[in-house]
Amino acid sequence: MSQQSRTVTLSNGKILPLIGLGTWAAEPGVLGQAIKTAIDVGYRAFDFAPVYGNEKEIGQALKEVLDSGKIKREELFLTSKLWNTHHEVQHVRNALLNTLKDLQVDYLDLWLIHWPIQVEFTGYDLTQADITPKDSNGHPRFSKVSHAQTWAEMEKAFDEGLVKSIGVSNFTSRELVDLLATARIRPVVNQIEVSPLHTNLDLIEFCSWHGVHVTSYSTFGSSFNKTPVLELPVIQELSKKYNKTPAQVVLRWAIELGTSSVPKSTNAQRMKDNLEIFDFQLSREDVNRISAENKNQGAFGVEFRKSTFGFNPWV
Repeated sequence: MSQQSRTVTLSNGKILPLIGLGTWAAEPGVLGQAIKTAIDVGYRAFDFAPVYGNEKEIGQALKEVLDSGKIKREELFLTSKLWNTHHEVQHVRNALLNTLKDLQVDYLDLWLIHWPIQVEFTGYDLTQADITPKDSNGHPRFSKVSHAQTWAEMEKAFDEGLVKSIGVSNFTSRELVDLLATARIRPVVNQIEVSPLHTNLDLIEFCSWHGVHVTSYSTFGSSFNKTPVLELPVIQELSKKYNKTPAQVVLRWAIELGTSSVPKSTNAQRMKDNLEIFDFQLSREDVNRISAENKNQGAFGVEFRKSTFGFNPWV
């Protein structure tokens, strides 16, 4: 990946745009138009998940754009994910087929395990089902399935041509080591939280060693951060230095770390701004200054895992 490249070549040879459009927590009723606008302004990579509850709206927008002939399916890089309640062998393929049906496409370019967590099946429609079923004591009802078993089913989907690449999300180095030990097809991507206040530099380096590309999410931070990322003094200073918006500085920092990123926006101007980060570079000193802001303040850190899953599966 060159400094000014707009894409990265994954370990399987597939080409991934470095900036994609995220769709988590996007406003319903607005997202469909945002997808169309994003394609118009140059986005080719899009990040989805069934648990976001909006793949049907996205699918309608994609169908309209593709039917118009404005763009071909092979020009898009579409990512979706397998939710925690769908890890059991008998549910993996059906979950994928439901995603393809909702998105109104024949295949995904990338399919990820959303979390390294397996809980009992509650239904395929995640807008209606309990996404984290718990017992009478408030503990998650975990299912008896291994990552290796789930991954083998995803490999079968790859063999069928239903997905062009497979990967993971929110996996730590230990989780990756376990998966790599049994995988026939190696994961090409690990999508993880990366921001100046939660840099995850060790995990990024580990993934690089093993040929697993990192896609960063929540790059602008979250409400969990005590100081908003875009208001950090160093970001404000570098915004003036490079004559770029704070968001552009942060995205450029993420690119300099070797990651791609999927910032979410439904605002046309911000979408354009987020793509305009390939005409400048941060100095190595400035990259390091931003990274030095790390406080391990991630929205999806240990406390989130404890409250959501009942324990911290990473220790």
